Amino acid sequence: MENQLVIKNIDDNLLVSDILSSYQQVISTKSNEVEVKKKSIPNAKGEIITAILVSYGTMASYDLFKMILKRFKNRIDFNIEIKIEINGKVKSLKEIEEEEK
Repeated sequence: MENQLVIKNIDDNLLVSDILSSYQQVISTKSNEVEVKKKSIPNAKGEIITAILVSYGTMASYDLFKMILKRFKNRIDFNIEIKIEINGKVKSLKEIEEEEK
C-alpha cells in the first residue's frame, strides 16, 4: 500500500527492537494507525519487535524514525552494519544515516 511505512527487524536484533519500540511510542501519539509485530525471545522473558507498520504520513514517519535512530548511536551495541528492511528494501543503519547527507 502506498501510504504505509513498514520497518522490519530482519535479524531479530535487540537494538533494532529497542529502536522500533521507541519509534512506536512516539508515532502512536501522532497516529492511531500503527501495527506492531512481536515474537518471544527464546530462553528469556519478554518479546522482541520484529516489524512495525505505520499508515499515513509515510515520509514524515520515516523522518521521525531516522531521528529516533540517532538517539541510539551511543549505545554500546550500536553497529552501523546492522540491517533492517524498510518497505521491502534492506538497508544498513549506515545507509539510513547517509540519507541525511
